[in-house]
Amino acid sequence: MFILVDANSFFCHCEKLFRPDLANREVVVLSNNDGCVVSATRKVKQELGIKTGQPFFEIKEQCRKNNVATFSSNFSLYTKISKRMSDILKRYSNHVEVYSIDESFIMLPNYTNLDWKEFGKEIKDEVERILGMPVSVGIAKTKALSKICNHIAKKGSGVCYFSSDEEMDNLFSNLSVKEIWGIGKASANKLRMYGIKTVLDFKNYKNQNNIKKIITKVGLQVHQELNGEICFSLNENPKARKSIMCSRTFSKAVYDLKDLERKVASFITNAALKLRNEKGKTSCIEIFLIKKTYQNDLEPTDRISNFVSKKIKVELATNNTFSLIRISLALLKEIFENASSYKKAGVILSNISHETLQLSLFEQENEKEKKITNVVDQINARLGRDLVYSAACLGEKEEFYKQDYCSPRYLTSWDDLPVAG
Repeated sequence: MFILVDANSFFCHCEKLFRPDLANREVVVLSNNDGCVVSATRKVKQELGIKTGQPFFEIKEQCRKNNVATFSSNFSLYTKISKRMSDILKRYSNHVEVYSIDESFIMLPNYTNLDWKEFGKEIKDEVERILGMPVSVGIAKTKALSKICNHIAKKGSGVCYFSSDEEMDNLFSNLSVKEIWGIGKASANKLRMYGIKTVLDFKNYKNQNNIKKIITKVGLQVHQELNGEICFSLNENPKARKSIMCSRTFSKAVYDLKDLERKVASFITNAALKLRNEKGKTSCIEIFLIKKTYQNDLEPTDRISNFVSKKIKVELATNNTFSLIRISLALLKEIFENASSYKKAGVILSNISHETLQLSLFEQENEKEKKITNVVDQINARLGRDLVYSAACLGEKEEFYKQDYCSPRYLTSWDDLPVAG
């Protein structure tokens, strides 16, 4: 049996955990630059019509009038809460897949004498009791089925388990095909051309070759999962990333090379930290810029973006921030044009290896810089991220993200620990 535990409006409820005064208020959480909505409580979506991805400037006044609490993204807080949630779930099984920051699959044998609905309620109540996080629980024989169960649970009692095929088919007949895991709007439109409008229509469709032709092999596997055949096993040890990208769209055009250097150095610093956290090293560094042509400093003459990039492979793979900054800034100078203005920049680290690499005879890792990097990581991990960083980022780290509504880092910063009044 697969049990999918999914937190409800996860980012919003993370913000509520340390704010009892928000218990009866609706909440929205914005993207890193306070650009658009990334999470909203149910009533905000249903009653106010605010959608995920909607630009904040469009709904700012609406939030103010309806007393909706607004927060910038606080991923330091969210990842800690996510880890605590998965630790609770591991008490029920040794087989847990953390599918995303707010949802996890649990796999258990199909115990015939177990009341699965009651068991799901026990998990839900335990997570809410220990963590204060409301969750929905979907239980079924396959991952795809548990996903649909979870969708139904969110709109109902919070727990969904089909005790019979008749009950399942009855509910499936009222669900749109686009509610199926992995089937988006475009695929749903294709399926409707074949008369497949509901989940039940899709489940009962007999021509598997047609399904594969319409929505590829993965779509066929989802079809088989809806009919009780396991195609997607539990992924308890996710594969390490093959590349890491860090980029940002600027709030206003950037003309100056020095300004771009600070931004790129900040991107590299963040990407290198992720690389070290995953115990990887990169041997391929790429810098890219997206520029716009302007008639003057105020108005763009056209909407066509121009992409320029430069990539280099190094003989000695590294995760050293200082080495990567030197390489990236050299690449940046090669592609920067004085007459251009830039709206976005980013870095990509690829050819990532997680194995012990043989050292080159002609090139050795800088041991002094390696030790400094380790010390910087330890200080930042203990006292707060970005407390210590390379001077190449100076003036940029403080402005790296626009976060006018950011909550304290309650679980990762001594300075932000909640204090009793």
